[in-house]
Amino acid sequence: MREQIHGTTMPVLSVHLDPGESVVAEAGEFSWMTDSIQMSTQVPAGTGGVGGRGLMGALKRVVGGPSPLMSTYTAQGCPGTITFAAKVPGSILPVEVGPGAEYLVHRHGFLAGTPGIEISAGF
Repeated sequence: MREQIHGTTMPVLSVHLDPGESVVAEAGEFSWMTDSIQMSTQVPAGTGGVGGRGLMGALKRVVGGPSPLMSTYTAQGCPGTITFAAKVPGSILPVEVGPGAEYLVHRHGFLAGTPGIEISAGF
């Protein structure tokens, strides 16, 4: 996986995936992708999905602002690229998240991450 951030005022994040690699984002957040990218959408664990906290977990995410659905984008058969573009002027910053690390990000502040990242609402 290789990522590139292009632009300044209205930046764009391009993620280049090798076959079998994936990236996750809130449903509907991608801007464009190549033909080899396969998309699947699901309710993540902990928000009402399989193994999750049921309806209340999903309700917390809806009330908290972010979409309760997450999409996984996977390169199938050959390398591919998926791109996320800013909707308002600002910056896109890479943040390394290690085991046990937590970050509080403002509403719509999360753009994309690797599979296994857990997103939840905070009040």
